[in-house]
Amino acid sequence: MTDLRFDDRVVVVTGAGRGVGRSHALLLAERGARVVVADYGVGLDGSGSSAGPAEDVVREITSYGGAKGAVFGLTRNLATEGAAHGIRVNAVAPRAFTRMSASHAATLAAQLSMPPEVMDQINASMPPEMCAPAAAFLAHESCPLNGEVLQVGMGGIARIAVVRTQGISKSPLTPEDIAQNLDAIMDTRDAFVTETTGIMQ
Repeated sequence: MTDLRFDDRVVVVTGAGRGVGRSHALLLAERGARVVVADYGVGLDGSGSSAGPAEDVVREITSYGGAKGAVFGLTRNLATEGAAHGIRVNAVAPRAFTRMSASHAATLAAQLSMPPEVMDQINASMPPEMCAPAAAFLAHESCPLNGEVLQVGMGGIARIAVVRTQGISKSPLTPEDIAQNLDAIMDTRDAFVTETTGIMQ
Protein backbone atom coordinates (compact mmCIF):
# COMPACT_ATOMS: atom_id res chain seq x y z
CA MET A 1 0.00 0.00 0.00
CA THR A 2 1.32 3.44 -0.90
CA ASP A 3 1.98 5.95 1.86
CA LEU A 4 -0.89 8.26 2.70
CA ARG A 5 0.47 11.71 1.91
CA PHE A 6 -0.90 15.20 2.54
CA ASP A 7 1.27 17.21 0.17
CA ASP A 8 -0.28 20.53 -0.91
CA ARG A 9 -2.97 20.16 1.75
CA VAL A 10 -3.62 22.49 4.66
CA VAL A 11 -4.64 20.79 7.89
CA VAL A 12 -5.99 22.56 10.96
CA VAL A 13 -5.24 20.69 14.18
CA THR A 14 -6.99 22.02 17.27
CA GLY A 15 -5.34 21.47 20.62
CA ALA A 16 -2.08 20.85 18.77
CA GLY A 17 0.16 22.41 21.40
CA ARG A 18 0.29 19.31 23.58
CA GLY A 19 -0.61 15.67 23.89
CA VAL A 20 -2.69 13.95 21.23
CA GLY A 21 -3.11 17.08 19.10
CA ARG A 22 0.63 17.65 19.05
CA SER A 23 1.19 14.09 17.86
CA HIS A 24 -1.37 14.59 15.11
CA ALA A 25 0.30 17.81 13.98
CA LEU A 26 3.80 16.29 13.88
CA LEU A 27 2.73 13.22 11.92
CA LEU A 28 0.66 15.21 9.41
CA ALA A 29 3.57 17.60 8.86
CA GLU A 30 5.90 14.64 8.38
CA ARG A 31 3.52 13.41 5.69
CA GLY A 32 3.70 16.69 3.79
CA ALA A 33 0.80 18.72 5.19
CA ARG A 34 0.94 22.42 5.91
CA VAL A 35 -0.26 22.37 9.48
CA VAL A 36 -2.12 25.15 11.26
CA VAL A 37 -1.27 24.60 14.91
CA ALA A 38 -4.35 25.85 16.78
CA ASP A 39 -4.02 25.97 20.54
CA TYR A 40 -4.83 28.76 22.98
CA GLY A 41 -2.64 27.17 25.63
CA VAL A 42 -5.29 27.37 28.34
CA GLY A 43 -5.16 25.57 31.66
CA LEU A 44 -7.14 22.40 32.31
CA ASP A 45 -9.86 24.49 33.90
CA GLY A 46 -10.05 26.73 30.84
CA SER A 47 -8.34 29.67 32.46
CA GLY A 48 -5.47 31.73 31.13
CA SER A 49 -3.82 31.39 27.75
CA SER A 50 -0.34 31.08 26.28
CA ALA A 51 0.98 30.94 22.73
CA GLY A 52 4.01 29.00 24.00
CA PRO A 53 2.81 25.42 23.43
CA ALA A 54 1.64 26.13 19.86
CA GLU A 55 4.84 28.02 19.05
CA ASP A 56 6.93 25.13 20.37
CA VAL A 57 5.17 22.68 18.04
CA VAL A 58 5.55 25.04 15.08
CA ARG A 59 9.28 25.30 15.76
CA GLU A 60 9.51 21.54 16.07
CA ILE A 61 7.85 21.08 12.70
CA THR A 62 9.65 23.78 10.74
CA SER A 63 13.71 23.96 13.01
CA TYR A 64 14.05 20.25 12.64
CA GLY A 65 13.91 18.82 9.06
CA GLY A 66 15.14 22.03 7.48
CA ALA A 67 17.91 22.35 10.04
CA LYS A 68 19.25 18.89 9.20
CA GLY A 69 19.45 19.73 5.50
CA ALA A 70 20.97 23.10 6.27
CA VAL A 71 23.73 21.53 8.38
CA PHE A 72 24.58 19.15 5.54
CA GLY A 73 24.81 21.97 3.01
CA LEU A 74 26.70 24.28 5.37
CA THR A 75 29.23 21.55 6.16
CA ARG A 76 30.04 21.01 2.50
CA ASN A 77 30.18 24.72 1.71
CA LEU A 78 32.46 25.58 4.63
CA ALA A 79 34.69 22.63 3.79
CA THR A 80 35.22 23.98 0.29
CA GLU A 81 35.92 27.52 1.51
CA GLY A 82 38.14 26.44 4.38
CA ALA A 83 40.34 24.03 2.43
CA ALA A 84 42.58 26.80 1.14
CA HIS A 85 43.27 27.83 4.73
CA GLY A 86 43.92 24.33 6.04
CA ILE A 87 40.55 24.20 7.78
CA ARG A 88 38.53 21.00 7.60
CA VAL A 89 34.81 20.88 8.28
CA ASN A 90 32.86 17.68 8.91
CA ALA A 91 29.63 16.81 10.69
CA VAL A 92 28.00 14.02 12.64
CA ALA A 93 24.44 12.83 12.04
CA PRO A 94 23.76 11.15 15.39
CA ARG A 95 21.33 8.32 16.01
CA ALA A 96 20.82 8.75 19.72
CA PHE A 97 18.02 8.67 22.24
CA THR A 98 17.85 12.17 23.65
CA ARG A 99 15.21 14.49 25.03
CA MET A 100 14.46 15.66 21.49
CA SER A 101 14.11 12.17 20.01
CA ALA A 102 12.06 11.09 23.03
CA SER A 103 9.44 13.64 22.02
CA HIS A 104 9.04 11.81 18.68
CA ALA A 105 9.15 8.25 20.01
CA ALA A 106 5.42 7.72 20.45
CA THR A 107 4.61 9.21 17.04
CA LEU A 108 7.24 7.10 15.31
CA ALA A 109 6.08 3.93 17.07
CA ALA A 110 2.51 4.59 15.97
CA GLN A 111 3.58 5.32 12.40
CA LEU A 112 5.51 2.04 12.21
CA SER A 113 2.81 0.09 14.06
CA MET A 114 5.45 -0.74 16.64
CA PRO A 115 4.55 -1.76 20.20
CA PRO A 116 5.79 0.75 22.79
CA GLU A 117 7.99 -1.87 24.45
CA VAL A 118 9.82 -2.50 21.16
CA MET A 119 10.40 1.23 20.72
CA ASP A 120 11.70 1.34 24.28
CA GLN A 121 14.22 -1.39 23.44
CA ILE A 122 15.38 0.49 20.35
CA ASN A 123 15.74 3.71 22.31
CA ALA A 124 17.74 1.89 24.97
CA SER A 125 20.17 0.74 22.27
CA MET A 126 20.96 4.33 21.26
CA PRO A 127 22.77 5.99 24.18
CA PRO A 128 24.26 9.35 23.16
CA GLU A 129 27.74 8.35 24.25
CA MET A 130 27.94 5.92 21.31
CA CYS A 131 28.12 8.95 19.00
CA ALA A 132 31.08 10.53 20.75
CA PRO A 133 33.85 8.45 19.07
CA ALA A 134 32.87 9.79 15.63
CA ALA A 135 32.89 13.37 16.88
CA ALA A 136 36.32 12.84 18.47
CA PHE A 137 37.73 11.29 15.29
CA LEU A 138 36.43 14.07 13.05
CA ALA A 139 37.76 16.73 15.43
CA HIS A 140 41.26 15.24 15.59
CA GLU A 141 44.02 16.85 13.54
CA SER A 142 44.93 13.48 12.00
CA CYS A 143 41.48 13.06 10.42
CA PRO A 144 41.91 13.24 6.63
CA LEU A 145 38.22 13.85 5.84
CA ASN A 146 36.76 17.16 4.75
CA GLY A 147 33.18 18.02 3.84
CA GLU A 148 31.84 14.70 5.06
CA VAL A 149 28.82 13.81 7.17
CA LEU A 150 28.99 10.57 9.14
CA GLN A 151 25.87 8.92 10.51
CA VAL A 152 26.71 7.27 13.79
CA GLY A 153 24.88 5.44 16.54
CA MET A 154 23.88 2.00 17.81
CA GLY A 155 27.46 0.86 17.28
CA GLY A 156 27.47 1.62 13.56
CA ILE A 157 28.88 4.35 11.37
CA ALA A 158 28.28 5.20 7.71
CA ARG A 159 28.89 7.97 5.20
CA ILE A 160 26.00 10.18 4.09
CA ALA A 161 26.69 11.43 0.59
CA VAL A 162 25.09 13.18 -2.35
CA VAL A 163 25.20 11.08 -5.50
CA ARG A 164 24.88 12.05 -9.14
CA THR A 165 23.39 9.74 -11.72
CA GLN A 166 24.82 9.32 -15.22
CA GLY A 167 21.72 11.01 -16.58
CA ILE A 168 21.55 12.03 -20.23
CA SER A 169 23.34 14.62 -22.32
CA LYS A 170 21.60 16.35 -25.21
CA SER A 171 21.84 19.78 -26.79
CA PRO A 172 19.48 21.45 -27.10
CA LEU A 173 17.63 19.87 -24.18
CA THR A 174 13.85 20.15 -24.04
CA PRO A 175 11.31 19.40 -21.30
CA GLU A 176 10.07 16.58 -23.53
CA ASP A 177 13.58 15.06 -23.60
CA ILE A 178 13.55 15.01 -19.82
CA ALA A 179 10.11 13.42 -19.68
CA GLN A 180 11.02 10.75 -22.23
CA ASN A 181 14.30 9.86 -20.51
CA LEU A 182 13.22 10.18 -16.90
CA ASP A 183 14.02 6.55 -16.07
CA ALA A 184 17.62 6.98 -17.23
CA ILE A 185 17.95 10.31 -15.42
CA MET A 186 16.73 8.82 -12.15
CA ASP A 187 18.63 5.51 -12.42
CA THR A 188 21.15 5.33 -9.54
CA ARG A 189 22.81 2.04 -10.50
CA ASP A 190 25.87 3.78 -11.96
CA ALA A 191 25.68 6.88 -9.80
CA PHE A 192 28.79 8.40 -8.26
CA VAL A 193 29.41 10.50 -5.19
CA THR A 194 29.73 14.23 -5.70
CA GLU A 195 32.79 15.31 -3.77
CA THR A 196 33.56 18.61 -2.12
CA THR A 197 37.26 18.56 -1.44
CA GLY A 198 37.41 14.90 -0.54
CA ILE A 199 40.14 13.37 1.56
CA MET A 200 42.99 15.70 2.47
CA GLN A 201 46.47 14.52 3.28
